[in-house]
Amino acid sequence: MRTNTDRNDWLGFFKDPPDTVTSIVLALATIQIFMFLLPIGAMRRIWRWFELSPARVMHALEKGDVITGLVRPILGHMVFHVNVMHMVINLLALGLMGSYVYREMENAPGAKTHDVPVVFIAFLILSGMFAGFFFVLINQSSWQAMIGASGAASGLFGAIVWINLMRQRKIDDAVQGTHSIFISILMIFGVSALIIGATIFFDTSKLSYILFKSASAWQAHVGGYIFGLLFYPLFERLTSAGH
Repeated sequence: MRTNTDRNDWLGFFKDPPDTVTSIVLALATIQIFMFLLPIGAMRRIWRWFELSPARVMHALEKGDVITGLVRPILGHMVFHVNVMHMVINLLALGLMGSYVYREMENAPGAKTHDVPVVFIAFLILSGMFAGFFFVLINQSSWQAMIGASGAASGLFGAIVWINLMRQRKIDDAVQGTHSIFISILMIFGVSALIIGATIFFDTSKLSYILFKSASAWQAHVGGYIFGLLFYPLFERLTSAGH
């Protein structure tokens, strides 16, 4: 069991960033800078190629077009951003939260059974994919498209909520012996309800329009968060034996 002094550092990305997280952030930044240098028409055509539009996905699936109609946008939408503010916020979130989650995987007790960078990247990509699926599921008839890595970043946030609530449970168990799993579940539901409510409020607010020139895709953020919250323990276990 870790103590308070062993806790992960929220500013790890600035102090000692994991190479894997740094590489992801730099790769996405490089792609976006290249996009900004393109003529606006070319940039929009690329966006059109990879953006995730629920109605377009549903129509493609009806035709049996799984690869270009589903796989391409469900993966490709995570790579691009609509403007500088969108890029900066998402890459900052990926850097800070990604470093936190990566260190947790890296420091998980037990002998390493899988490559931590591979497990982390798989978790990040699957968080973004689940966020995209959730966005499509909620908006099946909508042509409004989505791009951005915020769904994947929301998965990291869900992982961090799980990490800290479970850590507090272990500390309470060690000190008081009274923190039951039932209380932990109630805490997770309560905290998650607040987070999801705040997410929907912000993503549909005027501030979102000011920052990103459109409403944010709250469905993707909620979907990514749920995936991270529920499945992070599995990915952490993949990195070590006997945990």
